[in-house]
Amino acid sequence: MINKQKENYIINPSRGWYRIYTFNLDMWDTDALNWLEVCDSETLALLLIDIGAYHDMPIKEGSLDYLCKIFDRFTQLNKEVILRIVYDTEGKGMIKEPSALSQIIFHMKQLGSIVKNYANLIYVSQGLFVGNWGEMHGSKFLSDNDLKVLAKTWYSETQGKIRIALRKPVQCRMAAFSTNIYMGVFDDAILASDTHLGTFGEIDDENRQEMPWCRAKEFEFIKDTALKVPCGGEAVAGNIIPSCEETVNTLKRMNISYLNCIHDAKILDSWKEQEYKGESLYSYISSHLGYNIVIEEVKTTYLGIGKKGLKIKIVNTGFARFYDEAELKIIIKEGGNIVKEEILPFDVRALGGGEAVWINVNTGKIKKEHEISFRMVRKKDMREIKIVLLK
Repeated sequence: MINKQKENYIINPSRGWYRIYTFNLDMWDTDALNWLEVCDSETLALLLIDIGAYHDMPIKEGSLDYLCKIFDRFTQLNKEVILRIVYDTEGKGMIKEPSALSQIIFHMKQLGSIVKNYANLIYVSQGLFVGNWGEMHGSKFLSDNDLKVLAKTWYSETQGKIRIALRKPVQCRMAAFSTNIYMGVFDDAILASDTHLGTFGEIDDENRQEMPWCRAKEFEFIKDTALKVPCGGEAVAGNIIPSCEETVNTLKRMNISYLNCIHDAKILDSWKEQEYKGESLYSYISSHLGYNIVIEEVKTTYLGIGKKGLKIKIVNTGFARFYDEAELKIIIKEGGNIVKEEILPFDVRALGGGEAVWINVNTGKIKKEHEISFRMVRKKDMREIKIVLLK
């Protein structure tokens, strides 16, 4: 007998909806931190760390200690952190940023020494401190050379332990050129226009690495970066709300793992009103953000002379892949007792969004009275990843 469950929304780490929590690093409000309320159904939280008060000076030791307290609190709350360190939270990047690149580099060195120690907490680090709201526009530090220096510094100071995402694909290419640093994309204007408000361009020439490519080319580029770094951001309402099919196709092609659940309310509300495949579009997107590992079919099979076992079909029905090392086990019980427990010979990280694989497992003869179940555990923290068993 196989234990079955329906495929619906499952709360799992490293995927789904998030909301923003803003902290000014010069205001050490530990009481507010202790009483902080979070949403239980969200495993991700974007921490907007405002260091604008220190644009012309080193960050105080007390502020660095406060950052540790912030990280410790979100560890207690069992949230994974999307980290964005910024000088500006008002759309005034040019004014609030340091006057010299060297000051930003100094701050990266100060903060990197802390951030690297919380690598298991941090899902992805967005941006390189600069620009309006840290979104890497409206800044004087966006030249090819500045991006390379900032990217190399942040990567080095965090010892390559955290994933880094930049605002535009072209910025990833610029920053990675001659540095060999692998970076992903965060898009805070998804669906707002054909170019996602300038995230993409018009050029259909991949040899022009320094220019924004057309939508189709950039989708392919993002798909490649999403092999190692999760892609996500914010959906924004434009003049026309896209159809369900266009919305789902875009999120799927971009391998979207996480989205803001507050902004933009206009497009999010429209998703809740639109019907797609027998449920609201919002509900469908909720269950497909990131990964969703499904054991779709299990059947007995002959594996060779004297060998019997199971043929198992594993499907990732989500938009994106699972990014951390994990163990996926098959557990066979009889009368409540485990008679066999074996790690499946497959790396779940290899299974992209919408992909499926068949694997064979030498379990020996399966009896009618055997109960078969599966368990997936993330290695870095031994956290169980809920999976779906359909048949």
